[in-house]
Amino acid sequence: METTINVSPEDYGAEYAGSYKIRALSWKEGQEMIRKATKSKDPLEYIQDLISASVTGPVPLTIEKQGDVPLGLMRRLTDMTLKLNDLSRHETSFL
Repeated sequence: METTINVSPEDYGAEYAGSYKIRALSWKEGQEMIRKATKSKDPLEYIQDLISASVTGPVPLTIEKQGDVPLGLMRRLTDMTLKLNDLSRHETSFL
């Protein structure tokens, strides 16, 4: 399953404008991230990894780069990533 979020230059600036494709990950991909997250002390690392693996767009969304992305855009991408991967924010709170 895949969806697209279109961002115009007026939304967050020309640097972030374009189409962001968000895909649902396979069980195997998700399993590796969960394994890694349960060993980590950072509860947000799982969601950051999930976004990095699920989203492609005009700006690379590596964990290092995610902190530079405007909050509104990250929120939209995070919400759709969690939805496509059948996760709620509540379900990820155990990490």
